[in-house]
Amino acid sequence: MLSRVVLSAATAAAPSLKNAALLGPGVLQATRIFHKGQPSPAPVPPLPEYGGKVCLGLIPEEFFQFLYPKTGCHYLFDVQRNNIAMALEVTYWERLHSAYKEVKNRLDYHISVQDMMRLKEQGHTISWVEKNVVQSISV
Repeated sequence: MLSRVVLSAATAAAPSLKNAALLGPGVLQATRIFHKGQPSPAPVPPLPEYGGKVCLGLIPEEFFQFLYPKTGCHYLFDVQRNNIAMALEVTYWERLHSAYKEVKNRLDYHISVQDMMRLKEQGHTISWVEKNVVQSISV
């Protein structure tokens, strides 16, 4: 009801809107004259030929450059870099320790073989001496 009153008042006020009742209320705003008078003589800055870089197809790159130090990303990258360096160092020390253990086991084996050979040689020498002493006495 109110929209009919507005349309009838608009057609009475502006003779150029005779058929406004046929078009509807949304068209009234579109048919209004927006630019009245002379344009202002203020200089218009020149438009750039190409636009700046954008990220995600919509957001300007300068926005990201401005916010980058405030987000803490460089701290995260430093922490990740340190974590990777520490993981590599741990792997290095683990491999070095395993190599040390292997070399030590092999050297321990050779030492035990030499100890066993020395004990057997001593035992054989003692038995040979005893046997020869007993033979020399009994002859």
